[in-house]
Amino acid sequence: MEWLNNITSQHITTILTAGILFVAYTQLRLLNYNETKFFTMNFIKDFEKNNELRTSLKNIQNKVTYKNNFDLIDMKVDAPDVYTVLNFFDSLAIGVEQEILIESLVYDYLHHPLKKAVEALILGKPNSEWTVTKKHSHETGYEHLIELYNKWEKVGRPTAKFKAWNPFS
Repeated sequence: MEWLNNITSQHITTILTAGILFVAYTQLRLLNYNETKFFTMNFIKDFEKNNELRTSLKNIQNKVTYKNNFDLIDMKVDAPDVYTVLNFFDSLAIGVEQEILIESLVYDYLHHPLKKAVEALILGKPNSEWTVTKKHSHETGYEHLIELYNKWEKVGRPTAKFKAWNPFS
């Protein structure tokens, strides 16, 4: 117990400073998680509510309605719609790569439409849901989107980096 008597004000200040730094660190982690979740949910909401994107998706869907054939898309006429959809998904892929968006949430909400856009519009890859025999866009310019698509195809659903927050983890 003699060591207790040797504690000086400098020791107490050091201990308090360490405690304040720990509290600040945990608060910043919580703030970062909340901001990231907010950005992610807004991005997902934008997919559902963005009028320009919805119009482009509807125009593409109307074009391919006959037997769900993506070969009916004419890039001389439909390029703005195709690029609007691909640019949205490419910006999503960049957000995931830079960890601005939570990848597991993005996967849960947007995996299927992203996969369909990449396979039908960039890769020209047929599926049981649609027919396509030609590419409508080049992979150049959509490297982030292709990389995310390949990652999800290889690994599947990403594990959540953000779980129930625990300051001691």
